[in-house]
Amino acid sequence: MIEGCLIASRAMLAHTCYVYIRGEYVREREVLEEAIKQAYEARLIGKDNLNGWDFDIYVHHGGGAYICGDETALMESFEGKKGQPRLKPPFPAGAGIYGCPTTVNNVESIATVGAILRRGAGWFSSFGRPNNTGTKLMCVSGHVNRPCNVEEVMSIPLKQLIEEHCGGVRGGWGNLKAVIPGGSSTPLIPAEQCETALMDFDSLKELKSGLGTAAVIVMDKDADLVKAIARLSYFYKHESCGQCTPCREGTGWMWRGDGAHGLGRGGDERDRPPARRRQPGRGPHHLRPRRRGRLADPGPVPPLPQRGRGRITTYRAPPPACAGRHAGCGGVGGMDVRRCRLALPSPGGGKGWGWGWRRISRRSLR
Repeated sequence: MIEGCLIASRAMLAHTCYVYIRGEYVREREVLEEAIKQAYEARLIGKDNLNGWDFDIYVHHGGGAYICGDETALMESFEGKKGQPRLKPPFPAGAGIYGCPTTVNNVESIATVGAILRRGAGWFSSFGRPNNTGTKLMCVSGHVNRPCNVEEVMSIPLKQLIEEHCGGVRGGWGNLKAVIPGGSSTPLIPAEQCETALMDFDSLKELKSGLGTAAVIVMDKDADLVKAIARLSYFYKHESCGQCTPCREGTGWMWRGDGAHGLGRGGDERDRPPARRRQPGRGPHHLRPRRRGRLADPGPVPPLPQRGRGRITTYRAPPPACAGRHAGCGGVGGMDVRRCRLALPSPGGGKGWGWGWRRISRRSLR
């Protein structure tokens, strides 16, 4: 990676490089700092180095925020400010860190530069299928025997990736329920499609999903799929920077809808927002348009009904019983909480359960 940074800086006529690492990655930062120290001692980088190009590299340890994946939010965080995306223009190439022209790239791409220059572009493009060439860092987590982070060739079968590098699914391949193939912002694919899925852009696009960051999340049959998606909905609600109305409001809509199902708060398909609000690409529910930041549209949430309605409508989380301490239910403990007008707060913070106690109460009393 250090070699790739030096080559890229020489090509851009730049003399300084900063590596931004998320706040949670403490051990990774220590390893990188030690490698940079060794490069300085060997005079591979620094002033008057052996390569003939003055070059300094620094490591910046961020505070940890999903929104800092946006390049302008990353620069704000780097300058010691709150990680909020900037308005563009100006673009980073014109005015970036401290007002200087800046190019932001990911470490995965920079780390391959040295090998490509040594072996040639033909060697690198020989991996994978046409239009899906090269190698890719793939992270596999979830219900596998050995979670891992591995560099593999593009177009490797998903099943082969899990079996060879992770020791298979917990409880065997037959225990697989679903996989999120490209990180939490890509739609999940059911077990029957995982048999033939390839880890590349075209194959996963045909399955109405995406490669994304190739961060594979495996879920077996013991996983509560609805609760897992509800947790992802809350994650995007929490990580939204709040600058754009579609994202700020849309993530809350998803949490109040899908979160109500996943945590037993409602559990009825009728309590979801109207279908017209859930059509792809319409309304704030799908977080479009987005102008400043790049908080991803949480992909696993909308495709849930598309993957088989029976998986969702048959899910009925039992509503908690109220404590029977208030006059709304006549003081009778154990009553269905949806019939109680003083029920616990909903995920959105208001009174009532799910999408409002008035609607639910009228339906339940019919």
